[in-house]
Amino acid sequence: MENREAEYYLQASVLKSGVCDCGMGDLVYPSQPTFNNYVEAPLNSGCSYPIYEISPMEKSQGLGLFNVLHKFFAEMDSKFLSGFLGQIPTDIWSKLYTLWLKLAGAKIEKGSVVHYKVRVWKPENINIGKGVSVPASTDMAGMSRIKIGDYTLIGANVSFITNNHPLEDENLSWQEVLIGTQQDINVGKFCWLMNDTKLIAGRRGLSINDFTWTASGSTVVKDIGKAELWGGSPAKFIRKIHIHHEK
Repeated sequence: MENREAEYYLQASVLKSGVCDCGMGDLVYPSQPTFNNYVEAPLNSGCSYPIYEISPMEKSQGLGLFNVLHKFFAEMDSKFLSGFLGQIPTDIWSKLYTLWLKLAGAKIEKGSVVHYKVRVWKPENINIGKGVSVPASTDMAGMSRIKIGDYTLIGANVSFITNNHPLEDENLSWQEVLIGTQQDINVGKFCWLMNDTKLIAGRRGLSINDFTWTASGSTVVKDIGKAELWGGSPAKFIRKIHIHHEK
């Protein structure tokens, strides 16, 4: 094999047990949309598969075999084990879990997936619109109704806290206060709940209107209007957001 051809790593189907029949090599991995440096096989190689060339940057950084192996295992993990970065539900188990939740009463629209690590206690209280990915670290038990609008982004460690502990209610026993009451949380479409956002329903429930963003680490205890940026603990209004391409 020529030196030029030795710089290539084959990309072939996993069904071929990791070996291409052209004889150029045996390090292979499935197609990955994040890789941009695929090239056609050399004409004299006899290989019918696209192949992956180590970029000059990878060479300069000493990247090669183990870098490709890392990307291969990361892709396998994202598709078949724990999802992208262990958070985003791109894996087959999360898709099956989402189907189970739908059969159990949850309303989950087309293109939305709930990571299999999210523990939903009452799926009949879950209503998720189109194109929503619920990460693994989301706290969304569904003890009361939770509605999430179309194409809303949910960051890591976002909590939907529907329970409230009314200390001032003298009609409740101490045990009832500890158990708490449940209120609804409604999130509109095209919102962005950034990492570590906590949505607290409180005594009256919580409503977040369309196109609203909450900054990382926010604790939201008040209703938020349309197209607003809030942040802080407790969260406060920061500024209005310009809506692009609203339909």
